[in-house]
Amino acid sequence: MSVLGLAAALAACKTTSAVSAGEGTQLATRAAALGEFPDNPMLGFVPADTPYAFATFKPFPLDVIRKMTAMMRPAWRRAFASMTEEPDSADRRVVKDILDALDALDVKSFEEHGFSAAARFALYGLGAYPVFRVELSNGDRVFELARRAAERWSVPLPPPTERAGRRYWTIDLPVTGLFVAIAPKELVVAFAPRRVIDDNLAALLGEHRAANGMTLAQFRALAERDGFSSQGVGFVDLVRVGGLVADAAGVASDCRSAVAAITRRAPRLAVGYDEFTLHRLAFGMVLELAPEVLADARGLTGSLAGLDRLIGQKPAIAVAVAGNIEHGRTVLGRIAGTLQDLGRRCQASILVDGLTELEATLARPLPPVVAGLHGGFVVVNKLKLGPAGPQSIEGFGSVQFDHTDELLKLARAELPGLDIQPDGKVHSLPAVIPYPGHLAASEHAIGLGLGPDSATTATGALQGTAGPAPLALFMFDYSRMGDVLFASEHGAEADYMREIIKAFGLATFQLLVDARGVVVWGAFEMR
Repeated sequence: MSVLGLAAALAACKTTSAVSAGEGTQLATRAAALGEFPDNPMLGFVPADTPYAFATFKPFPLDVIRKMTAMMRPAWRRAFASMTEEPDSADRRVVKDILDALDALDVKSFEEHGFSAAARFALYGLGAYPVFRVELSNGDRVFELARRAAERWSVPLPPPTERAGRRYWTIDLPVTGLFVAIAPKELVVAFAPRRVIDDNLAALLGEHRAANGMTLAQFRALAERDGFSSQGVGFVDLVRVGGLVADAAGVASDCRSAVAAITRRAPRLAVGYDEFTLHRLAFGMVLELAPEVLADARGLTGSLAGLDRLIGQKPAIAVAVAGNIEHGRTVLGRIAGTLQDLGRRCQASILVDGLTELEATLARPLPPVVAGLHGGFVVVNKLKLGPAGPQSIEGFGSVQFDHTDELLKLARAELPGLDIQPDGKVHSLPAVIPYPGHLAASEHAIGLGLGPDSATTATGALQGTAGPAPLALFMFDYSRMGDVLFASEHGAEADYMREIIKAFGLATFQLLVDARGVVVWGAFEMR
């Protein structure tokens, strides 16, 4: 529903003039190369009309998985230590066995139990219902492992039904049904009502492939366009998902038509990994937009001066936003109108009332101090916390406008003694601000510097050539900020959190609009 809401918002846009985000921004959110892209034999079971699918084309590296499980192991052990007071309860045995297996996770033990270190998987929808298929090296060994575990955990394993060399179970759960099948070279898990499982039993067991299945070429084309690697690529067909949601909710045809009209303008969400290694985890999402929507959405983008300086410093924390605020107000007004219509046709009066209020707010002119705002950024390089909040801050920032006159006039009126003019000269921060620093202003920007070298950083924040910028950029150095956040914390929990945070370096997230649609891209450095 959240995805549909975003689709609805974007679908409200109509074609007008557009401001290009520029190719430089797009390249910052793509992998350098597609790389090797082998086939996944399970794609043949994925129906072409599936509403969603995600597949891997090479195995997840066990060394990365081991590193992540090792990070979380102390928390898991502490969390489950108090599950029951009985020292030899079934619950304790289950948890101990699972955690011991994670401790000993390696290729040899993985393969000995019938799993495959080279396994690929596919997750897809049978209608709305999820199906997960993963490769095994030996299904008999996996079955024996399950039988022994059930015996040890005092949980009787029901006898499987056998068919064509496959063992399977169908279990009725309170809400839906669970299907599990162990084939010689494959494990299949599905959640669906029993009637759906029974009607699709042969397909779930892998006795035949889909009459019209997904192909490697389709996934590869998606990966090539969006910079995803063969580590994992997928999509959500929002048109089909919208129809499934409407069916499940039993909405009237008028409401169904409104939902369909919206999702046709934002038809698909693509997801995937760029990199999944010991040193870096990177991933992205692309919400595709129909051509008549895309041009106006690109008009939301803007530019910032000095963004390259922000990124080049690898700060402890950094936030940047940029955009065309007037165009954004226009688009937001259209969004409100579209969602009002959706609310009326779907009889959602709360939505209609809230958006009516939003429309009234948007009809008012912008205050003069924010008119012509392009955006800005703030960078924190050093931070020291005390009991009452930050004790010291070192960093810089900038707010950028068509013209800074109105905001400077307000600053002079509200902060006596601050005679700041758009001349680039630095001024000490007023005494009401409890940190040493300086301000400087030009015709188009106001710069702020905090810390020992604040006069230089304040004037430096005014410099740089304006260039294309993402709608939003967020950077957070986990290792450096962990030292700050837990500097005064003591005890096992704080020590454990410090160890986890040290495993991560700089995280970067971007939100932008480019030739594909709305893009979210994130990356974590791994230490």
